[in-house]
Amino acid sequence: MYLKEGYQKTIQKINIMNKKRKFGEIYTPPSRPFAKNYKGRDVFKKSDTPPDHTELKRQGNLWFSRQQYIMANNKFTEAIAIAPEEAQGVLYSNRSAGYAHMRDFKDALADGQRAGTHILIYLPRTII
Repeated sequence: MYLKEGYQKTIQKINIMNKKRKFGEIYTPPSRPFAKNYKGRDVFKKSDTPPDHTELKRQGNLWFSRQQYIMANNKFTEAIAIAPEEAQGVLYSNRSAGYAHMRDFKDALADGQRAGTHILIYLPRTII
């Protein structure tokens, strides 16, 4: 009984929205702020100081978790450009995962090999 009433209320709301629209007007749902985290704070704030590689990696991970792989790979690429050699292995690995999700396996393999090389050189204890 409750589900039927809820369904009827939803249909009534849709009908009211349709009556408010003019003929031929396309319904666009209200936009949600995409770059807000769960507490409502702005995630991608503009600041005067350029971001360091850890901040760019965090932003890339956020885009990756939202399945926006192109934006994530752009952030990882920016982070690779300014990161020290020791930190580039993880960034290459993250970018490789983004390429794999986009079905670009050639670039995914190339970045995976670079990540493996960096990890072997700079973090040998992780292999043992």
